Amino acid sequence: MSSGSFNAPDHEYPAYLELQLTVRDSRGLTDTVSRRLDPRTVQLTLASSPGKLQLTLDGVTAPSQIVKTVIENSTHTIGAASQNLGKRSYEFRSWSDRGAAIHTIRVATTSKYTATFTKS
Repeated sequence: MSSGSFNAPDHEYPAYLELQLTVRDSRGLTDTVSRRLDPRTVQLTLASSPGKLQLTLDGVTAPSQIVKTVIENSTHTIGAASQNLGKRSYEFRSWSDRGAAIHTIRVATTSKYTATFTKS
């Protein structure tokens, strides 16, 4: 066999896979080579409208905008919750992709998701 393919496991960046290939000739002699496979990456941005409201990416909460390099076609959980900022209360309304307050996304290309909130 001179070619092949496989699906890589979903994992966080930075990461790489190491592929080890072993060949055996007709006399039974073997040789092994290793190759490092680096994934293609894209940028994932989460933002809030209005700004400065907290968002969650893969269980980690951060204020307002989150920008992260992720592996192309990887899955991530994004979240937004109703919250207070100063003396004002903000209620979560929607994500730009129309997903639920907490939902899983697959990031195939550089993407931006915005959580919209209203004053309550």
